[in-house]
Amino acid sequence: MKRRPSELKRSLFSITIFCSVVFCRVDSTAGWNSSDFQVNSTAAWNSSNFQVCGKILTGNGGIFQSPNFPYNYPDNTRCVWTITVDPGFQVRVDLSEISLEEADDCSFDYILIRDGNNQSAEILAEKCGFSILCPITSTGNEMFIEFKSDGSVTRSGFQATWSAVNSTTALNDTNCQVCRKILTGNGGIFQSPNFPYNYPDNTRCVWTITVDPGFQVRVDFSEFSLEGTDGCSFDYVFIRDGNNQSAEILAEKCGFSILCPITSTGNEMFIEFKSDGSVTRSGFQATWSAVNSTTALNNTNCQDNSTATSTTPSSVDNSTATSTSSSVGCSQTLSGNEGTLQSPNYPSDYPNNARCVWTIETDPGTRVSLNFSAFSVEDGRSCRYDSLVVRDGNSSSSPLLRKLCGQERTVAITASGNVLFLEFRSDRSMTKNGFLAQWSVDNSTATSTPFSVGCSRTLSGNEGSLQSPNYPSDYPNNARCVWTIETDPGTRVSLNFSAFSLEDGRNCRHDSLVVRDGNSSSSPLLRKLCGQERTVAITASGNNLFLEFRSDRSVTKNGFLAQWSVGSSKKNFPEGCQKVISECLSRFWAASFQPVDYGKLARTFFICVRNRCPETAGIPAFDNA
Repeated sequence: MKRRPSELKRSLFSITIFCSVVFCRVDSTAGWNSSDFQVNSTAAWNSSNFQVCGKILTGNGGIFQSPNFPYNYPDNTRCVWTITVDPGFQVRVDLSEISLEEADDCSFDYILIRDGNNQSAEILAEKCGFSILCPITSTGNEMFIEFKSDGSVTRSGFQATWSAVNSTTALNDTNCQVCRKILTGNGGIFQSPNFPYNYPDNTRCVWTITVDPGFQVRVDFSEFSLEGTDGCSFDYVFIRDGNNQSAEILAEKCGFSILCPITSTGNEMFIEFKSDGSVTRSGFQATWSAVNSTTALNNTNCQDNSTATSTTPSSVDNSTATSTSSSVGCSQTLSGNEGTLQSPNYPSDYPNNARCVWTIETDPGTRVSLNFSAFSVEDGRSCRYDSLVVRDGNSSSSPLLRKLCGQERTVAITASGNVLFLEFRSDRSMTKNGFLAQWSVDNSTATSTPFSVGCSRTLSGNEGSLQSPNYPSDYPNNARCVWTIETDPGTRVSLNFSAFSLEDGRNCRHDSLVVRDGNSSSSPLLRKLCGQERTVAITASGNNLFLEFRSDRSVTKNGFLAQWSVGSSKKNFPEGCQKVISECLSRFWAASFQPVDYGKLARTFFICVRNRCPETAGIPAFDNA
């Protein structure tokens, strides 16, 4: 609806929360008009201004979260939640985990929690990066939470529960302990809180270890005693092959264990320890060190949960293999346009605690392809026990093509070039007879066409379609597909979905389609999709989109069908308008964070826009929710 300034001024007196976006807009029919303002019932989004969100929350409890959670929050976002509970109670907020852009002083993206109802109240907590937090409790019956993101780099954000609690419950929160350390260098020690005495209840600890590039992280647990359960659902230690909680799990441990050394594939490792509200043990102590690949491969003499030292010879052959068409050993560099490789001891069972690496290289200009004539490896969720990883390149950091386990009879795996990297790992228990594989040169090449039914292609043209493998039938397990779309220079490519059905999961951890604003896996993230998503059009800032589809080893759906086309070019704002609007927005925010006088707040915003931005301005309606 459209309103004159006098009507707009009256309507703004009823606002109960802040606006969403202020932006400049060209009216192609009426031109620029200084006397009218456009009030939209649905907020339009413009990434160059702040998206404002938040709510006034009252009652006994509820949930609030960052925009788009569990997907990445947008750039340039400010959200404010004011929570009020009954007098005599306190506000408790449980932010069990947050994932924001990190900075030493939290100057980029952050969440501020204050002990009152406005931004001048005392700060209870200021957090950014990846944090594991204890519950946060106000001293009175009000709490003020502010979330802000800057113009670049976003993460999955946060979800929080809030509740009204009495003083007894609030005091119990002081028993919660959080510990987090970032460890760098060549080695050191970390341990559970209070070790060798019992760790406390309700404890969360995270250690992120980073060693020099070219080395790997090795962790040795000298003592380990946690509350035990079959699913490790009470107290546990997670060890991940990377620097965050979404990295691949190397080990999940609880109970009483004597553990073999655990080694990362790269130069980073993420360790998480958690205890619940009852039953504690003495915990653990561990040493960490930077090791080279030879040292990492020599960890195979260890047997978990045994006080005896294994006398089984190491299964690892550290010699460099000659270039042959057939390989029976472990850890070899293989060259030639065809050949065979197999797991250690095949067709007998492979040993425990094995790690083997093969690098296959065919002639330049060819594409190497891998087929399996036999495959039997211990199964497990996310292939956490024994696995064969196949990567598109010559190192452990190359893009993942497949991660295989179980009784997999996989289709051919083809690299984008002439090199494949394979890594086989087995854990301390249960072995199978492994695998037999053949590599050869794939003479087929993907051509750029306006329609793609396949997987991993470069697509050009101003319109076309693409779909998940086998669509409309179910896509396969352990798939990875990459599409790069390129339209004419000077255009903006836009993607629409006519059908979408993937396995769902928190943070799309199982199956997902990632859409990026550019032509590579490092381009800015636009969306990460899963579940029964029927998303609106996704539009790039230019003429390239990068799509990556991944499925895990279980549960498949019928996937997606998408169409790309050329969207309208981005409208240029009048010179100086962005600066004026930013100033207006800053003044509006300064007014809005004072004790609320809605009349004054409305007048401040109205006068600002009228006096400083005479061009037509789009002013979305206020959110009364």
